[in-house]
Amino acid sequence: MSTFYITPYKQRESLFNFYDHFFNDYFYDHRQPSNITETENEVQVQVDLPGFEKSEITVEYKENNLVITAKSEHRNDVKYQFSIPNIELNSSSAELTNGVLTIKLDKSANSKKQTLKIK
Repeated sequence: MSTFYITPYKQRESLFNFYDHFFNDYFYDHRQPSNITETENEVQVQVDLPGFEKSEITVEYKENNLVITAKSEHRNDVKYQFSIPNIELNSSSAELTNGVLTIKLDKSANSKKQTLKIK
C-alpha cells in the first residue's frame, strides 16, 4: 500500500500567486499611456507623465530609438522606448504641459514620402 501526502495549502498558495501575477501582469499596466501620430513631415509622441518636473525627464535619440526616462525620488521611475527611424533631432522640440510630454520629431529628408513609378 502506498502513502500519498497532499499539501492543499501549498497548492492553494501557488494558485493564489498564479492569479495574483496573472491579473497584475496582464490586466494592470503600470506604465502611463502614450500616443504616437505621424504626418508627412513629422512624428508626434505624447506621453502622460503626471507629477514629474521638466528637470526629472530626459529625452534621448540614439540608433533610431527614442528613449524617454522620468526619474523622481517621490514616484516610481518611468521609461519608454520607441523605434522611430530617420528623425532630425536638431529641428525637433519637446514640451511638458499639465503632465503631458509632447515631442515633435521632424522627419529627415530621405524619410519623407516618395513615389516610385512602375514601368
